[in-house]
Amino acid sequence: MQAYTVSQWLLFFYIYCFFGWVWECCYVSARKGKWVNRGFLHGPALPIYGSGAMVILVSTIGVRDNIALIFLFGMISSTILEFVTGYCMEKMFGVRYWDYSNQPLNLMGHICLFVSLGWGVFSVLLVRIVHRPIEGIVYMLPDTITDIIAFVLTIAMAVDFTQSFNEAMDLKAAIEKLANSNEQIRILAKRLEVASAFVEDDYNKMKEKFAEGKASVMNKAGSVSKLKGRISFENDMNERKGVKLATLQRMTEAVKESLKNKIMDEKAANQLLETLENEKVNLKADTGRNYKSVFRIMKRNPGAISRKHEEELNEIKRMIK
Repeated sequence: MQAYTVSQWLLFFYIYCFFGWVWECCYVSARKGKWVNRGFLHGPALPIYGSGAMVILVSTIGVRDNIALIFLFGMISSTILEFVTGYCMEKMFGVRYWDYSNQPLNLMGHICLFVSLGWGVFSVLLVRIVHRPIEGIVYMLPDTITDIIAFVLTIAMAVDFTQSFNEAMDLKAAIEKLANSNEQIRILAKRLEVASAFVEDDYNKMKEKFAEGKASVMNKAGSVSKLKGRISFENDMNERKGVKLATLQRMTEAVKESLKNKIMDEKAANQLLETLENEKVNLKADTGRNYKSVFRIMKRNPGAISRKHEEELNEIKRMIK
């Protein structure tokens, strides 16, 4: 293993990225009962598996003939990699793309004992069985061919990663927008309810209508094609925005009515009206250009979770199903 060239290492990485993708897609698809293109990237590759294979091969270079040490070193190195990757991705994107919080003996939900033991078993299989024939095949390739393949795959992976990274950032932005608008409406509702008992009955009716509107949005999605599913999701997100705009308009009317009847203090009413108008402007400014990205990355990662914005991510999931 010490004699590998950079191009050979890259080929090994891409091969194991592909093997990992096959495993994950088959596993998740079997559980879901339908085909799922699993993973962070669009293409048939899961970098966490390719990276895991690389750290296992590197960490076990000196113990290749000792199964127990292969298991131990491979388990430790890949577990560290999984934890660091999961932690950094959550910090960067605000979403967990895998989560072991419900598994026993887990650490912050990023790693757990059962999966770590699986990494150890995988390390033994990789080093003693799987890697040897792959190593032989790669050695058989002329250096020029190896360099060309590695170069082409690197370019393709870089393009895919850039697009997927942007989609993940779009998902983060969409979740944060939903969370901010939800919180803003809750705050405004609280202020309205406290400000005047006169508008309470009308406001409660508006809240019920808002809830019914949200429910209709949630229940619209069905078993449709991928294209229709994305269009349906975009329509649902736009409809949801329309429901919120209607809600804010009803709030505005309630404040104006209270001001007209001198039930609400003029200064407090004007502050509320300004806040309501700003929120409407913010909602209208959301053109929905990132909905396609949100749909794509969530279809590839149906098990993604967000600890900070669980309600909003679950809302997106319900609309995509």
